Amino acid sequence: MASDDNDLSTLLDELTEAALGPALPAAMAGRPIAVYRSLVHGALQRAVESMLPRTAARLGPRLHREIELFCSERGPQTHYIRDVAGELVDWAEQSWPGRDDLAPYLLDLARHEVASAAVAAATDGADRPAHGELAIDAPAVFIAAARVVRHGTAVHRLPDDPDDASEPAPGPFALLLYRDADLALRTLELSPAAAALLERLLAGEPLGAAIAAGAADAGVPVDDALLVGTSALLGDLAERGVLLGSAVG
Repeated sequence: MASDDNDLSTLLDELTEAALGPALPAAMAGRPIAVYRSLVHGALQRAVESMLPRTAARLGPRLHREIELFCSERGPQTHYIRDVAGELVDWAEQSWPGRDDLAPYLLDLARHEVASAAVAAATDGADRPAHGELAIDAPAVFIAAARVVRHGTAVHRLPDDPDDASEPAPGPFALLLYRDADLALRTLELSPAAAALLERLLAGEPLGAAIAAGAADAGVPVDDALLVGTSALLGDLAERGVLLGSAVG
């Protein structure tokens, strides 16, 4: 029995390597293992097209080649098909910059689509209890479906139509992505100071420390203008249902 189990494990490893590893030799074309590899790559491509529709449309036939490269150089590490697109984008962070055959903004667009999908799929509510009053020495609590992203181009302004071929304006841009009470994805463009503050607050830093460190990150002084702007930002996020209050305990 142990020998049979080992043989089965070896076979599964070989199938995984054939499907998700380096390209097969040309002599293997048409053989069952090549057909199996093609079916697996087709499933990966459909998953990417579902999660990254605009990126996939702009890549066109090159998407198949990118999946081949991804599988050859790294391959999926996840057991869940829904996570493949995110792993592809993680790989693209190293593979795509400087490529002459890819528009420079495509990585921004892929990142944006992955982040948007993550926010759309996030759990309702928050990860910790909160009370409504903000305390300067306590972390702020946000809904789970909120995150700050940064892009070098205005990919968030592109039309949702996958067939659109317009190119985004240059940046940089910092955005807050969140899901509203109607479960719709919303996007707010942030100033450098607001983005730095929210990144620290979302990471769990106490409000006072986040204000000081965020201002330093953005290269702005902690003055009346910053404090008034911070108060307005936090009030707006509370009204939108994104900021729930200060952490309890």
